[in-house]
Amino acid sequence: VLGGSVSSRLFQEVQEKQNLAYSIYSFLSSYSDNDMITMYTATKPKEVDRVVDLVCREIRQIGVTGVERNELERIKAQMKGSLMLSLESSHSRMNKLAKDELTYGRHTSLKNMLTHIDRVNMEQVFNVSRQYFGLDSLAITGLGPLASRSLQAYK
Repeated sequence: VLGGSVSSRLFQEVQEKQNLAYSIYSFLSSYSDNDMITMYTATKPKEVDRVVDLVCREIRQIGVTGVERNELERIKAQMKGSLMLSLESSHSRMNKLAKDELTYGRHTSLKNMLTHIDRVNMEQVFNVSRQYFGLDSLAITGLGPLASRSLQAYK
């Protein structure tokens, strides 16, 4: 929903509509005891606060309104396609097998992952976003020549 493709909310709002970022995306890092969602953007130093405000607004919006059915179906199709393409090389397959073993202690089949994606519904997305996308658990890191007052509102 938030990022990972050119149709994501972050890409559309921050990069396409507002033209505030050179690059913007998000990704999930899974560990045995927790997960971390990372959102990355590259922007001009003078645009940092505007970009962070827009990202926070998109996070809040999902927790308030959830996602539309057509958006969810598009996202699920994109996720399944990306997943299948990512496993076409033997290197990617071995990497996934090793990560599954180290993280979960078991292998998850492609069929199982596709089934789990298909089962995701709008209510689950809404509930997960309300539970995990609270701005109180947000950590922001800025690198580069930032103005001394940049990101002060997020302390």
